[in-house]
Amino acid sequence: MTQPAFPAILVIKIPGFKENRPKTQTVMAERNHTICVIDDEPSVVKAVSRIIRLAGFNVNAYASAREMLDNESLESVDLMLLDIKMPIMDGFALQAHLVANGYRMPFVFMTAHDVEMARATAKKRNAAAFLQKPFDERTLIAAIRRGLHIETDGLPTA
Repeated sequence: MTQPAFPAILVIKIPGFKENRPKTQTVMAERNHTICVIDDEPSVVKAVSRIIRLAGFNVNAYASAREMLDNESLESVDLMLLDIKMPIMDGFALQAHLVANGYRMPFVFMTAHDVEMARATAKKRNAAAFLQKPFDERTLIAAIRRGLHIETDGLPTA
């Protein structure tokens, strides 16, 4: 009798054991969303964009509001992640400009300055979330998912 070329694989099912896998529909939903990141700090843009991509989202990143306005097709943007303090046009001014021109995507604001005043302003402007720098990747992704109305699976709220 000859031995099989490949060893047999034994599958054991344990009653009550659940595999810890991400939900397929959630992952698919994230892959279809485009997040626009705008921050004048190159290191922040690079780090934040990397985290967002690793979470399965598409990312378009810019160093200024003007650069984004000159290059972005806004119809494809599902959420804007905006730094508040930027030269020439800050995050609040950019949001006001976009809203005045009929864009209604959710906005997440981030800053390292004037936190209480900025938080109050973001709240008045119906921000989906407000992030104080530095923030961790779980908080960032939770803020984005909250803005997009994607189930957060117990992630912290922003």
